[in-house]
Amino acid sequence: MPLPMMKPMHRVRCLLSVGLALLACACDTSGFVEDSTEETSLRLDAAQPHVVKRLRLRAKTREDADAKFSHLSVNVSSSVRWSPEEGTRTDVLPWYRIRMVNDPGGEVQSERVFVMKPFDHHEYVSVSADADVKASLDTADASFRLEFDRQGAPSEGAFTVTWKAYGTLYTDDGDPEDIQFTVTEESDPPAP
Repeated sequence: MPLPMMKPMHRVRCLLSVGLALLACACDTSGFVEDSTEETSLRLDAAQPHVVKRLRLRAKTREDADAKFSHLSVNVSSSVRWSPEEGTRTDVLPWYRIRMVNDPGGEVQSERVFVMKPFDHHEYVSVSADADVKASLDTADASFRLEFDRQGAPSEGAFTVTWKAYGTLYTDDGDPEDIQFTVTEESDPPAP
């Protein structure tokens, strides 16, 4: 049995309704906001084999805005080079470790460990972490410890580490430009 013919205006209304429904499904109101720290360097040697940096992610929706977010992440991209000076003992190959730790909880989020060889250069060594956001929010504050380690004595020579932190906030609703988001390197509080 053939389908009944629709009136032209009824066809237009049906097609318009279907088109708007498809358009609504295709339009994603989510987006993202990014920030990063400056690239910095540090030195690890047998006398100072452990360095800790603190990272803080802060997000806040601007007043009178409806933007919401539910996911924050931070990624640290680094490179490390071992440059033993002439006469340096190289029969003991030191290991290198970089790891991201949830602060103050202490859970290791990500880590990379490997043995270095003389004049070895590893680029794009990355660790990352996600902030624990339970629901759609309009404000968040998360902190992480970034730990750089090398084997101490009897290994010798210095490691030069260059690193930079990149933060990303994913929005659920509203305009990403309505969210203020920063990733900063925090100083340790002064000792009492």
